[in-house]
Amino acid sequence: MSFWGVLVIILGVALLAGALTAAGWHGWKHLERRIVLRLLARAEAVEAAAQALEDTVERLGGASRTEMSVFTKDPDSSERRALHEVHGRARLLQEELDQMPLPKSVVPLAEALADAAYLTAREAGQITDEDIGRAATSKFKRIDLEIVRAYAAQAHAKVSATCEEYGIEDTAVYGGGLYL
Repeated sequence: MSFWGVLVIILGVALLAGALTAAGWHGWKHLERRIVLRLLARAEAVEAAAQALEDTVERLGGASRTEMSVFTKDPDSSERRALHEVHGRARLLQEELDQMPLPKSVVPLAEALADAAYLTAREAGQITDEDIGRAATSKFKRIDLEIVRAYAAQAHAKVSATCEEYGIEDTAVYGGGLYL
C-alpha cells in the first residue's frame, strides 16, 4: 500500500474517532439536560409542598379558638389532613430524589431538593393522629418554618444556577403544575 493510501486511512480513522467523540459528548450533554428537566418537575413539587406547609401553619396560626380546638381534638380535621398530605408527598419526593440514578454533575441539585423535601416532611409530620389536645398544640408550636424556608431557598438557588448552566430559561414550562 502506498504512503498516500495509509495516510488517507489514518486521517479517516482520526476523523471518525473525532466525530464519535463529539457525538458522544453531545449525547451526554443532552441526557444531562433531560435529567435536569425531570428534576425541575421535582423542584416544583418540593416548592409546592413547602408552600402548602407554610400556608397551613400560617392559617392555623391565625385561627380562632374554635378552629384551633377542632384541630387539636379531631385527627380528621381538614388542617391535619392537609399536614398529612404534605408529609406524605414530601416523603415520596425525598425518597424518589435520593434513589434516582443521576450523573455527578446534577447530584448537588438533587441533594438540595431531597434535603428540602425531607425537612418539609419532617416538620409536616410532627403531629400524628394520636396527638390530641395539648400534645397537638405543643407539636404545632414546634413546627419550624424557618428551616423549611431556608432549605427551600437553597434548593431554589441551586435550581436557578443549574438552569443557567444548562441554558434553560423558562422553568415554568417544565414544572408540570400544582401538586397539592
